[in-house]
Amino acid sequence: MGSEETNMLTVPQHMLAQPGVPQHGINIAVTPEDQKEKKRKIDANYRQRCKIRKEELGINLQILREENAHLKRENESCRKENDSMAQKLQSKEVEIGNLKREIGNSKKVISNQEICWNHCHKTLLCNN
Repeated sequence: MGSEETNMLTVPQHMLAQPGVPQHGINIAVTPEDQKEKKRKIDANYRQRCKIRKEELGINLQILREENAHLKRENESCRKENDSMAQKLQSKEVEIGNLKREIGNSKKVISNQEICWNHCHKTLLCNN
């Protein structure tokens, strides 16, 4: 056992560095090919996330466009209803004004009738 083999330590197979597997606490040399492969995977993942995000934004955009169109139709309907109600209100205000004038005229007629009645009543009392 005096040979060089006895001075060398053997490392168990599970402790050897494996390409593509991160080695915690061990500083191993990474080949340029490994770096390119890692960058390629990172870039591919980024492109995939961008594609998914673009699809999600497209779906959300379509939903918002439909909602906006619905709200515009509802808004137009509310404007028409408001215009109709404003016209009805104006018509009712005119009608109320006419009724107030009729009430005023009726009060004058009643007042005149009361005056006439009182006059007639006095005349009848005086003649009897």
